[in-house]
Amino acid sequence: MHIYEQYLKKHDIPGQFVSGWHKSVSIIIVIPCYNEPEIKHTLDSLQKCTFPETHIEVIILINSGEMTPKHIISQNHETYSMILQEFPFDPDKNLNFKPWIIEGIRKKHAGAGYARKLGMDMAVSTFNGMGNENGLIVSLDADTLVEPNYLTELFNVYSDPEIQGGTIHFEHPVTDSDEPENQAILLYELHLRYYHNALKEIGFPYFYYTIGSAFFIRALEYARHGGMNRKQGGEDFYFLHKVLPHINKKILTSTKVIPSSRISDRVPFGTGPKIRQYLETGEMLTYCMEAFTSLQNFFSLKEKLFETDTNQIQGFINAVPEPLHTFLIEFNAEEKLMELKQNTANFQTFTKRFFDLFNAFFIVKYLNESHLQYFNMKNVWPEVSDFFKKHFHIVSGSPYDLLNQIRQSDIKTTEK
Repeated sequence: MHIYEQYLKKHDIPGQFVSGWHKSVSIIIVIPCYNEPEIKHTLDSLQKCTFPETHIEVIILINSGEMTPKHIISQNHETYSMILQEFPFDPDKNLNFKPWIIEGIRKKHAGAGYARKLGMDMAVSTFNGMGNENGLIVSLDADTLVEPNYLTELFNVYSDPEIQGGTIHFEHPVTDSDEPENQAILLYELHLRYYHNALKEIGFPYFYYTIGSAFFIRALEYARHGGMNRKQGGEDFYFLHKVLPHINKKILTSTKVIPSSRISDRVPFGTGPKIRQYLETGEMLTYCMEAFTSLQNFFSLKEKLFETDTNQIQGFINAVPEPLHTFLIEFNAEEKLMELKQNTANFQTFTKRFFDLFNAFFIVKYLNESHLQYFNMKNVWPEVSDFFKKHFHIVSGSPYDLLNQIRQSDIKTTEK
């Protein structure tokens, strides 16, 4: 049985969400949509792109849950009608929009994760029906704009069979204004780029930006790795860290997406809640560098851990700083490392499995718990400024200037 069929057998798609598509579709963009009266801006930005010589479909999953207020359900129906009227389907066009409405989603599942998963599963079904094993699924959000070359760059990705998935460069719309809303998103993006570069600096190999509006995956790899989850928030983080370490990936910097900086209650954490928190408290907090340094010290021991006898592992764990030591004990790290050593014959395999064990989920949990017990969260400014000055020799007198320098540094580093 083909991988597509195996996946679709396990992840049944409701019959009303299966239909015929253009026979030559190569890229399917999936957009979850909940209470999005301004989605037309996103669709317009796609419409204004330069079109490659292929057919691209956009699935818009207009969703609501069993607890969704009536006025939002009404807005969803207005959105659906608007898309049908403003962006009518035409099989001869290079780009087509297909809105779908799903309502009454159970409370425990309702959210962007469920809608994104359903849209991506629909894409798998479409590519399976076409027999297209190279089909590309792209994730986008209903409040995000794209550059004019977005579609052509995605088609370049589609045309390179070596690329199995990846992420897309992003930049929130910010200026050097002191307005609170602007400062909030500026500081939040600084936090994101600090976290990304801190992971890189401490020797963690899987440092990715996990932005829901900025990634793509071959449908075949999506199915092979079990598809998207249904989490109400953070579904992009969990999915990308599940898949990207195991595929040939590309960080696409030749185009970009521009996510919204709006306040939002659509998800429990992420951009919207962070913006709201800053506007209410005047603070944007991030992890302290000391917590990352403890991880760096531990990661640097991996070669010695591979070479040492199993009865000496506890000594290495005892040598790390107390916050990480406590967490490693709770994690049962000694037993897991002993099992890892017993089942790996060379250092290369050991290193891969070491970071499969001490992965992105381990890091986030350690950072959160250690900042509850040992460390204090820091204001993004000046913590981020000090980090980039020390480790990247980037010096700036303002958050806006620093962010622009980091963006350029990220692009240059990726293109090397």
